[in-house]
Amino acid sequence: MPGPHSAFSTRREGWGKKEAPMSGTRSGQGGESGCWTQGLTGPALLGLSFQIYGCQPHGMDGEEPDQDLQTLYKKPGSVASAQEGVKVGVCEIRVEGTLSGELKDSPGGNSCDLLPQAPSTMTVSYTLKVAEARFGGFSGLLLRWRGSIYKLLYKEFLLFGALYAVLSITYRLLLTQEQKHVYAQVARYCNRSADLIPLSFVLGFYVTLVVNRWWSQYTSIPLPDQLMCVISASVHGVDQRGRLLRRTLIRYANLASVLVLRSVSTRVLKRFPTMEHVVDAGFMSQEERKKFESLKSDFNKYWVPCVWFTNLAAQARRDGRIRDDIALCLLLEELNKYRAKCSMLFHYDWISIPLVYTQVVTIAVYSFFALSLVGRQFVEPEAGAAKPQKLLKPGQEPAPALGDPDMYVPLTTLLQFFFYAGWLKVAEQIINPFGEDDDDFETNQLIDRNLQVSLLSVDEMYQNLPPAEKDQYWDEDQPQPPYTVATAAESLRPSFLGSTFNLR
Repeated sequence: MPGPHSAFSTRREGWGKKEAPMSGTRSGQGGESGCWTQGLTGPALLGLSFQIYGCQPHGMDGEEPDQDLQTLYKKPGSVASAQEGVKVGVCEIRVEGTLSGELKDSPGGNSCDLLPQAPSTMTVSYTLKVAEARFGGFSGLLLRWRGSIYKLLYKEFLLFGALYAVLSITYRLLLTQEQKHVYAQVARYCNRSADLIPLSFVLGFYVTLVVNRWWSQYTSIPLPDQLMCVISASVHGVDQRGRLLRRTLIRYANLASVLVLRSVSTRVLKRFPTMEHVVDAGFMSQEERKKFESLKSDFNKYWVPCVWFTNLAAQARRDGRIRDDIALCLLLEELNKYRAKCSMLFHYDWISIPLVYTQVVTIAVYSFFALSLVGRQFVEPEAGAAKPQKLLKPGQEPAPALGDPDMYVPLTTLLQFFFYAGWLKVAEQIINPFGEDDDDFETNQLIDRNLQVSLLSVDEMYQNLPPAEKDQYWDEDQPQPPYTVATAAESLRPSFLGSTFNLR
């Protein structure tokens, strides 16, 4: 049975009995087509829309499916885009309710897989909005909610405001005059003590460290782009054996990244909660899974597919599919770079920023605002606390002593909380970017993208070249690409030849 929160459906085999109600609709082509549907094990997935992907129609033994169905369904294993919300295949199912391993067969007998179309959790991108510096350019970003500081901080902000209001009401309405005097002394002490905490220094250094670590983790995500180009150029053969070698090599590389991402990313673990899900997704065969599980080790085995890769590459060299040792060396060098990124990603997950540093920063922020809750309250000025007056001229009346205004809403204190506590929440969000926050890395989409482009490059694109033709600047000594009307002014600018070129 799939594990909890499974977001990947298996094939028809291995599903248990119906444990919770499910309602849904099925649409097909006439009365001859349809899809069987299968539920997902997990908590109440209420209101989620499930799109069918990999819908593979079939008839009776040896019977060809309807021609219209063949043109409508994608290849088995292809995944529909959840963002576009497109219909894939001939069936669409909208599921409401709690699902738990339910299997339902429709009369048509088509085998379809389900992909949950959860609410969009794409990384928040606003690059286009700030492509040009203009008046109020950043102001438009302040009204966004997803990925915003308001969404991160509003609960803490409301709690701080509520506690401040409780203390203010207590001082104004519930305390006696003597108690107010004692409270005022405590408030002044807390206000002076809060200024002794080096909050800006401690918090600023910590957030800088977390941001640098966040970007380093992103650059450590293994991408197969360089490796797939080397495989396509080095592993030869247009026959089935050559194609099998290239696809298997790049599949091993993708399998290594899936295994390490399962270890560090909650999104990927929910998508592939067990190795059976990895097999069903096509990253690993059943025989490879048996071989993988037969290897006894107390440590993470994400590196095993890389070893399979090296052995298979050596076999391809012996068989003449890789024509020389230089090509083999280049291939293994690229694999080592790929494996090093997998290892670095695993070690970033293993070795965190020292806990004591995170604790120091958190205590500093919390203690500062705990003191501010009391110290920033309005209290009556002390008797005789007014500043000494200058000597008065004859006939001049003394000016009235002025104290701080009674601010029922402590605007500056709330702004200070917003800035400092928001700074801490930023660090909290990006210290582990492999979770499910708005701005966390889209690891599942990276897996989909890597598999698709890598298989495309080593299979369909292998020796599939457009004809070589003379370019349009063949007979020109100084090629000059054209400009559109919108960019014509740029062609009039002289080339930059160095800052001292026109120096006299």
